Amino acid sequence: MNGETFGWVFAGFGSLFAVGGVAMAISQARKLRTYLPVPATVVSSEVIKKSDNDGGWNYTPRITYVYHTGGQAYESEKAQLFEQSASSSSEADRIVDRFPPGLMTQAFVHPTKHRKSFLIKELSLSPYVLAMFSMVFVCVGVTIAMAGGRNERQWTYADVALIVFVLWNTVGLFSMVHFRWSGGRIGWEPAILFVLYFGVGIFLLMVWHESPDLPIPPPSNSPTNVEESDAVD
Repeated sequence: MNGETFGWVFAGFGSLFAVGGVAMAISQARKLRTYLPVPATVVSSEVIKKSDNDGGWNYTPRITYVYHTGGQAYESEKAQLFEQSASSSSEADRIVDRFPPGLMTQAFVHPTKHRKSFLIKELSLSPYVLAMFSMVFVCVGVTIAMAGGRNERQWTYADVALIVFVLWNTVGLFSMVHFRWSGGRIGWEPAILFVLYFGVGIFLLMVWHESPDLPIPPPSNSPTNVEESDAVD
């Protein structure tokens, strides 16, 4: 596999996860907007402790609740739109303490598919983190593909830097705008995420500005260079 093929495969791999993150963000916003509130009662709440592959522990809140809609009662354990585990029990403990057994609260239910529900109406950063982190693979793959190919289109160093800059910041802008449009509040976690991400974006802008407008030479073993060598001989 040559450098160009490897680069496009690497970028394609990252693109799958980036698209998945975007799709999850859109789906999350739709559910938060369309699912309807119904009366619910918490049956039980506990923190589940599971070992991970590194020999540590992951902590996940498990909330069991009963809700009523359409004249029927349903039971569910889906508290969050995206189940989140952490190596620290503090967040899981916070959620469990928030929903003690016997608490009368609200669940949010699909308008027609009443078995689909969730309990905590909070916007998660997870889809945005997935989409934005995946752009590392996309941008690295695109760079390898454009710099490692035959360069029949005469790509310059500035071209590569510009394309990487546009790809990186397009996903970042979508994530930030969509997060705010979906009702997300810029607390310290989103603030750190977006500041770091766009800090890299500014660095890429500087790289583009300083990149020479010169064609990238093809690899030494490419057919183009071999032909040139033969011609010299």
